[in-house]
Amino acid sequence: MIVINKIGVTVVLFFICISFSVFGQKNKSFTTTVKGINDKVDSLPCFIYEKVDLDTFLLNNQIIPLQEEVWGINVYVYLTFYVDSVGKPNQIKIFKVDVKINELTQLNNYDHADTMKVYYSKESARLIALTEGMWLVGPSNYKNKLNIIIPFRTEAYYDKNRKALQPNHNVSGNIRYETVYQGDVKTSKNIYKYYDFGVEKLNQNKLVIAQRYFEQALKVKKDDIDALYNLGICFFKENKKNKACDNWILGWQLGDKGAQELLEKYCK
Repeated sequence: MIVINKIGVTVVLFFICISFSVFGQKNKSFTTTVKGINDKVDSLPCFIYEKVDLDTFLLNNQIIPLQEEVWGINVYVYLTFYVDSVGKPNQIKIFKVDVKINELTQLNNYDHADTMKVYYSKESARLIALTEGMWLVGPSNYKNKLNIIIPFRTEAYYDKNRKALQPNHNVSGNIRYETVYQGDVKTSKNIYKYYDFGVEKLNQNKLVIAQRYFEQALKVKKDDIDALYNLGICFFKENKKNKACDNWILGWQLGDKGAQELLEKYCK
C-alpha cells in the first residue's frame, strides 16, 4: 500500500475557522452564485468538490502583505467570471473592491486605499485563475456568468485596544504591489503550508485540489521532496502514470528513498 502522508498534517485552526459565509451578504445587489458539486444546478457550472473546498482553497492561497496584516485590513472583492467548456475561468471582471483599514492606523486620508484596490483586484483574479480544472460544466451552462465575493481579512482589523500605528514610509520592501507571485510579497500568512493543505485533501481523495496545493508548494520550494512524492501520488491515483513517475524521478534525484521505492515498484 502506498503511504500518502509522509509528514503529519499540521492543522491550522485559524484557516479552518474563518468562514466565507459572508458571501452574498455585503452588497444586496451582488449575490454569489457559485455552487459546489452537491449544490449542482443545470444552469451554472459547479465546483468539482464541496462549496467549502472552494472557499478554503481561495482563503489558503491568498497573499496579504505583511504591513497590511499589521495595519489590520478588511477587504471584500466582488467579481464575475465565466468558466469555459474545458473548465478554465475567463473574462474575470472586478465589480467592486471594498477596503476598510483599522481606525487606529494613522494613514493620510487612506492614501494607500487606491493602491490596495489595485493589488487585491489582481490577487482576486489570480486566485480565480488557480481554480482552472476544478469546474464541472455542461454543454451550455459555460455561457452563464458566475458571481463571487472574496474576503481578505486580518485579525488586527478587529483589535480596538492596541496603540495607534503610524505606517513607516521609509521602510522599503514591506509591500511589493508590482507582482502577486508567492515569495515576492512579504507576508505573515504562512504560505509555506501548502504541503499540509495538500496532504489533507489527498487523504480525502480530493485529488485535483490536492495536486494544486502540491504544485503551489513546489513554487515556493522547488526541491521539496515530500511535495514531489505526494504530487506523484496524485497523478498515480488519477491513472497518469508517466507524470507520477516524472515527479518520483525528481524526488529520487534529490535523495528521496521513498520515491526510489515507488519508482522500482511502479515505473519499470
